[in-house]
Amino acid sequence: MAPGNLYIIIVANDKRRNSAWSYNGDGTLSGTVDDYHFRLGAYYLDESSRSKRASIFCPYAIGFNTKESQQKTLLVRSASAKQRWSRLKP
Repeated sequence: MAPGNLYIIIVANDKRRNSAWSYNGDGTLSGTVDDYHFRLGAYYLDESSRSKRASIFCPYAIGFNTKESQQKTLLVRSASAKQRWSRLKP
């Protein structure tokens, strides 16, 4: 992993049963589409170059009128020449 990058990991497995899209306790997002079950996770390096999980907020997947169950963390890309990601808490 390189500092300043956001990495998104998508795991796709065969679907065993239908599952609505929802947030998991570990900060990932999962649900089923057609014949597959997907789990999405996002990761970045903190200031000490340690791997950290970024929270995912996706109203399209869980429904636009649904409230996020976890505290939301936004990742914003700056317009500076170095193109770094910053964490913002609303």
